[in-house]
Amino acid sequence: MKTSFWLALYLLFATLIACNDDDSGGECFSPTQNIELAKFDSDMGCDCDPDIDAPNCVNSLPFKCEEGKWILSPAVLCESYISCNETPISELDWLQELINTYNDPKANTTGVEITLYDYKEGQIFLIDHCINVQCFVPEYEILNCQGERICSSNLGNSTEAEQCENILKGATNPRVVYTNRINANTCDNAVEINGDLYDNSTERNYTIEKVSWDGTCLKIKFNSGGCDGSTWVTRLIDQGVVMESFPVQRNVKMILENEELCFALPVQEHSFDMSPILAQNDKIYLNIEGYNKQVLIEKGILNNPNPGDCTKKPILDDLHLIDIAPTDPSKLEIIDQCLYITFKASEFSDISKDVVLIDSGIETKAIPPTSVPVFSAGYFTDTSLKEYTVGFDISDFYSAPRYISIGKHKVFYEGPQ
Repeated sequence: MKTSFWLALYLLFATLIACNDDDSGGECFSPTQNIELAKFDSDMGCDCDPDIDAPNCVNSLPFKCEEGKWILSPAVLCESYISCNETPISELDWLQELINTYNDPKANTTGVEITLYDYKEGQIFLIDHCINVQCFVPEYEILNCQGERICSSNLGNSTEAEQCENILKGATNPRVVYTNRINANTCDNAVEINGDLYDNSTERNYTIEKVSWDGTCLKIKFNSGGCDGSTWVTRLIDQGVVMESFPVQRNVKMILENEELCFALPVQEHSFDMSPILAQNDKIYLNIEGYNKQVLIEKGILNNPNPGDCTKKPILDDLHLIDIAPTDPSKLEIIDQCLYITFKASEFSDISKDVVLIDSGIETKAIPPTSVPVFSAGYFTDTSLKEYTVGFDISDFYSAPRYISIGKHKVFYEGPQ
């Protein structure tokens, strides 16, 4: 009995020594010491009582008492974030070291972009590791102003990935502080997330003629009164509101500074880098003020023509059905009298001619009937395929409600409104 008592006392004393000795080699850590030795989902910490010791954060690192030991846990959301305002970005040594690493083309082949966000009472850095390639899953991490990792999307830990997603939903005012994006300078400007400016800017002194998306830049073609438009300055403002749908929706509006006093009506096309909002969602429907059709943007995916352009018309002709190569779409969708067809094909030389929708006029006798048009994206043999979405205006083509069936997909059309 005495031997067991002294052995237990010795083990308790040894544990206390380990927990209070900074030179213990990291065998034991707690929320108040040896933090630099802690690792997510691995090293165990000092003794604790889960019924007494509540989860807490130290230097933005989340600690939780689990099975009698302190561990770093992404399930704990640290609400306090360090402000970068006291130290200029250029003087953050850890950030400059990262940038020097990313500037080495041998060490970085996928492209990296670092974006500074405001979050709660501080700031965070989003480091996106998939800028010049399309990654199968998002690969990014979020750091605080001391360079400490808060969470990552690609550690195989769904809880931590969810923590990152929740943080990005509350992050605002993105500013790109570094990028080696190959096409980073192709856009004229970048979208700004500013709810106050969106709500308080009411003047619209222009008319939008066309909107398109090239995988990186949202291009807006518009006209306004003036001389030649050479002095015009535009900004694209995002309201900062994410509407839950699939894909999600966001509201944006363009602001035009136009002080030209001529009576001409020049036309300009200005482009905007949408990566600040695509960092939060890879695919987004945009509701653009002054433009009456939704525009789908998707990171790295060229949509040509853009789903917002519903200018193509179906063809009523049964004689040409045998002359085309049918294409099986990957998706059908009807929005506002437009039939959107998503498909994969090689890059087109003239998509306006190659992509057709032909209906023979034959339909089933059921109520409602089913039309089975043939969709063709032309002939292609290139194995490197891209995804496209094309819109067909069916508002005056089908005069009554019906199902439209193409390949293995079928959608219901309510008929002319």
